[in-house]
Amino acid sequence: KARDVFDDAVRRCREQNVFTYSAASSASRKAGKWKRALRLLKEMRSRGLEPNVITYSAVIAACEKGKQWEAAVRLLSFMRAKGVEPNVICFNAAISACGKCGQWERALRLLSEMRRHGLEPDVISYNAAISACEKGGQWYRALEVLAEMRQLGLEPDVISYSAAISACARGGQWQQAVALLGEMQRRGLEPDAISYSAAISACETCGEYARAHEVLKIALTRGLLRESWKRWPDSIDLHGLAVPVARTVVRVALAVTRRRVNDPKVADNPRGLTIV
Repeated sequence: KARDVFDDAVRRCREQNVFTYSAASSASRKAGKWKRALRLLKEMRSRGLEPNVITYSAVIAACEKGKQWEAAVRLLSFMRAKGVEPNVICFNAAISACGKCGQWERALRLLSEMRRHGLEPDVISYNAAISACEKGGQWYRALEVLAEMRQLGLEPDVISYSAAISACARGGQWQQAVALLGEMQRRGLEPDAISYSAAISACETCGEYARAHEVLKIALTRGLLRESWKRWPDSIDLHGLAVPVARTVVRVALAVTRRRVNDPKVADNPRGLTIV
C-alpha cells in the first residue's frame, strides 16, 4: 500500500508538471516565442514527462503565430507517433500556419486529413482553409471550400465570407465578390468593415469604379469605414485603408468637392481638399 501511495504521489506530481509545461507553452504562444515553446516540449520529454494534447496544441499554435508551418505540420505527425491523437484545435492551428505561409495546398490536405482521422472540421477549420486559399491566390478553391461548408451543414460566418471575398479580390473577380456580399445579407449576416473593404478592392482593382463607389456608400450608411471622413469636408484621412479602398475614398471625395465648388447654392464652398 505504501508503494501504491508513493506511485500515486509521483503520478500527481508529474501531471501537475505537464499542466505547468502546457501553461508555459501557451504563454510562449501569446508572446510569439515559438522557439521557446519547442524547447519546452523537448525539455518535458527529457524529464520523462509525456506531453498531452493540450501541450501539443499550445506548441502548434505557437508555431502558427510564428509562421512556422513546417514545424506545425511535423508536430502533428510527431504527436501521433507518440500515441497522442491530434484534436480539432491542433489541426486548426496547423491549417492556419500553412495558410499564413502561402501553403494553401497543404492546408487543404490537412482539412481532408482531419476527416480521415475521424475528426469533424468546424467553422474555424474552414475559415482557416478559405484564408489559406485567399493568401495563395486561389479564389476558385476558396469558393469551393465555402460551398463545401454549406453542404456539410456548417453555416459560414462573417469571417468565412470576408476571406472568400478577399480571395475574389485577389483573383480579379469583382462580380463574385459583390455577389458574396449580397449573399451574406440574404443569409442574415451583417458584413463588417473587412467584408466591405474586400469588395471595394475587388471592384476598384478591376476598374469598376462606379461599383466601388456604390459599395463604399453602402458601407458608410451602415456606419462603417467612417474614420476617413471625420474632418469632412475639409480633409479625408486615408490611414489604415487598403490602397484600392483609399483610391476609392479619394475619388468619391474629389467628386463631391468638385460639385460643392461649382454649386452656387452652397454658402461655404471649400477652397480645396486636404488628404492626410
